This record gives sequence, C-alpha cells and structure tokens, in this order.
Amino acid sequence: RLPAQEVVKRVKLPSPRHLLDLGGGHCQYSIALCRAHPSLRVTVVDLEPALRIARERVAQAGLADRFTFAPGDLLRAPLGENCDVALLFNVVHHLDEAANREILAKAHRALRPGGVLAVLETFREGGNPRDQFGSLLALFFGVTSRRQTYSFEQVGDWLLQAGFELAANIGAGDA
Repeated sequence: RLPAQEVVKRVKLPSPRHLLDLGGGHCQYSIALCRAHPSLRVTVVDLEPALRIARERVAQAGLADRFTFAPGDLLRAPLGENCDVALLFNVVHHLDEAANREILAKAHRALRPGGVLAVLETFREGGNPRDQFGSLLALFFGVTSRRQTYSFEQVGDWLLQAGFELAANIGAGDA
C-alpha cells in the first residue's frame, strides 16, 4: 500500500474522469487513485487470470461500480479513447522493444490531448557496469521470460517517438 500512496502523491491529476490501467491486474494503484479522486472511473486491461484477482480486490474495496474490466492482451485489446490518465506499471520488462513501442503508441492514441501517461518500472542504469540490481533483474527476466530491463533513457526515447512529451520534473526514480 505504501507505493500506491506514493503514486497518488506524485501523479498529478486535476479533476480526472477516466483512468486506463494497462496490465494493472491487482488494481492497487487504481484503487488508491479512485479513493483520492471520487469522480474517477477506471478501465483495467489485462489478461483474464489477472482480472479475476482484480475483480475481487475492487469489490473488497467497495469500488466495483467505478471499474470496468477489459480482458485481453495489451497489443490486441482496444484501449478506448479520451482517457485522462493511463498507468503502465511494471509491464515494460515483460515485453520486447517492438511490443513496448506499439503499446506506448496505442496508449498515446487512447489519451485525450493533454492526458497523462504514468510509467512505473524498474529501470536499468544504461551502460553502468556497477548497476548490480539492474543486471540481476535483467538476468532474472532473461531466464524466466526471455525479456529484459530497459534504461530510463531508452523508454524515454520510445515515449517521445510515440508522441508523448516528457514532464520537466521527472527522472529515474520518479513516478
């Protein structure tokens, strides 16, 4: 719950109406944002096994009337349009570069002009041989899912190419 409260503090959302949670299976962050923004409605897009858990957690939180669940693969599922904010939390390391680029482009199209995409990810320090944590995570993801971690700069470049503008006050370690 502590990380969710950090997200609520750091993701600035003036009067949001619709949040798109991409791969947000446990809904911890969406639930926290709903509690902070009483008018917020959420669409969660994830695979069905993850959504089973999401539905339970949302019902336990008493927020079922504000959530819609869209089962599907992020690459194929429609994401809607005119969303105020989208979350892409702990998903990037599960996908290869091409899939990440495609999802970022889809997220950009799903947001209204001026909408916010928040990316929360464990980033590798690009080119730093002393980045033991990033190296261990890259090894772990390489062995378990044949994927890897990416650097903050790499993901930032993908965001810019997808049409996003980077906020001036963010950096590695920020939400």
